[in-house]
Amino acid sequence: MRSCRLNFKGRVNMAYKKYFLLFILILAAIFSAPDVSLAEYFVINQYDVNAIVLESNRYQMLETLEVEFTAPRHGIIRAIPERYNNRPVLIENVYVEGYDYNVYRESGQLNIQIGSPDYTVAGRQIYKIHYDYDMGEDGIQEYDEFYFNLIGTEWNTQIHNASFTVQMPKEFDSSRVNFTRGTYGSTRTDGLAYEVNGNIITGRITAALNNNEGVTIALPLPEGYYTGEREVQDMMRNMARWNWLLFPLLMAVALFIWYRFGRDKPLYPSVQFYPPQGISSCDIGYIMDGKVDGKDVTSLLFYWADKGHLVIQEEEKTWFLGKEIFRFIRKKELDDTAQEYERIAFDDLFSFGDGYQVTTEDLKENFYKTISTVSSMVEGRFSGVTAIWSKTSKIMSLLALLLSSLPYVYLVQQVIAYYGGVANGWILLITVGIIVMIINGGLVALTSRWEGYNLRQKRGRIIIALLIFIIMLGLPAYIIFSIGIPVLEAVKASLTGTFIAAIAGLVTQKSEYGHRMYEYLLGFREFLNQAEKEKIEELVEQNPSYFYNILPYAVVLGVTEKWADKFKTIVTQPPDWYYGPAHYGAFNTVNFSQAMDNCFTQANRSMTSAPSSKGSSIGGGFSGGGGGGGGGSSW
Repeated sequence: MRSCRLNFKGRVNMAYKKYFLLFILILAAIFSAPDVSLAEYFVINQYDVNAIVLESNRYQMLETLEVEFTAPRHGIIRAIPERYNNRPVLIENVYVEGYDYNVYRESGQLNIQIGSPDYTVAGRQIYKIHYDYDMGEDGIQEYDEFYFNLIGTEWNTQIHNASFTVQMPKEFDSSRVNFTRGTYGSTRTDGLAYEVNGNIITGRITAALNNNEGVTIALPLPEGYYTGEREVQDMMRNMARWNWLLFPLLMAVALFIWYRFGRDKPLYPSVQFYPPQGISSCDIGYIMDGKVDGKDVTSLLFYWADKGHLVIQEEEKTWFLGKEIFRFIRKKELDDTAQEYERIAFDDLFSFGDGYQVTTEDLKENFYKTISTVSSMVEGRFSGVTAIWSKTSKIMSLLALLLSSLPYVYLVQQVIAYYGGVANGWILLITVGIIVMIINGGLVALTSRWEGYNLRQKRGRIIIALLIFIIMLGLPAYIIFSIGIPVLEAVKASLTGTFIAAIAGLVTQKSEYGHRMYEYLLGFREFLNQAEKEKIEELVEQNPSYFYNILPYAVVLGVTEKWADKFKTIVTQPPDWYYGPAHYGAFNTVNFSQAMDNCFTQANRSMTSAPSSKGSSIGGGFSGGGGGGGGGSSW
């Protein structure tokens, strides 16, 4: 048998290795295959470039392209980068001789779309493209330069022949002229011929340029060669000029919002022996922590049982260490004083049984939707004059959330201005603001109403908050590496935005009604924790059902164990709404409390359980290094 297993295992391993090798070969074929999907529908037979360089570091360009189309196309798109060395350049006075054309900006490039959408062309076409390329001041203190891609490296087609003429505005050191050719980063100087006559440089390629190969000229010039250059914004300087004031100001405003609208008034709770009139145990859960969870809704089982609307029956375990199953038996309908959400929860509870009784097993993966409905209805019940949270506080929290997006919006706006604007810039800014507000809204939800969570929940929320913080650092990090924003400024924006979002989560001031109710319940909870035996005996003498009347509230307030311990020698009779092991024999409130805790745990687990979802998840410069250049395509 062992030999059989070994042989089988060996065959499996051999098969696995074969499939793995086949997989590797397929990947190699895919990644080594030529990308024909990017092949252009034309070749360039002749590419002539004429550049007149002005003393203001502005170039008057004329490009003449003889294009041979291999299939009918509307024309070509000439794409020219609008930045050089992370500094914006100005491209204007665009003109194309003899053809329809459209100029638009996209992805940091100015695109000249030549041709008509109404018809196509084929065969030989000659395009003469005029434009002015204004470098502006270069930001280099030691020297000036003419560093320009005469033919860009983004033409995905062959260029059979090319010539170039560069007319400089005044004398220069001709020995420092250097040309390179090839793909981006290439330092090859072969395949080119040029000469200098006075202030004019002329040349041509002596070997065809293949796909994505270009020609670049690099000519260092003495400082001061250019005069009257266009002033170019310095992004680092502009950001540093305002960020030192803007970001601290935003944080100061957020702190003021919290100080003025986010803090509650001092609390002076006094001892209370009963819960507020007309307030259910579920209501108390919302008043205390601003949310309705499964624990609050489950407490209604005891609340209804105490009022005589249902009976709780603990079933015997079917086998050793088996889990408890509790049965809830309908006794009478809710009275007229019950809230609408109670009626919905009560009717839904028994709808998953036979209408008269239901077990904890029946509620599994069924009742969870009712929890959500009840939660919304409880929140809606406390509105207007009975609102728990101040309306002004909610508005100010939203304002702080809006402020949290401004550092990122400012960052993007500076980039847009730096690069001379982009298409639909305002839409981009608004989109960034909305995305940041949504992400920061997660931080607000995690930091608001913190007191309503246990230690485990708080740890989970801290972990999620840290993940969101990492995302908010990653968002500008992406912009940093893809666009070129100064790293320090992006980090400052992230820290400022995250700080303000956390502050927005703390702006949760209670209304006058909410403050009064919270203060009352603190006094009530304090009594449940610290009640003296003499006072308890007095209350039980006045109301023999006092322990059971208060039990649902003790469950929500988290003091059930202490509350039951205080009654173990005072209350000796079980309630008439519970049947189970704790009902028989020597009764005491501690054993009964443990039985109710089991009931509560099982009911809460069943009532909040949802069906599991299934899914899956699958020195002389280099070619392309100067200003200008770019490339083109057909359309």
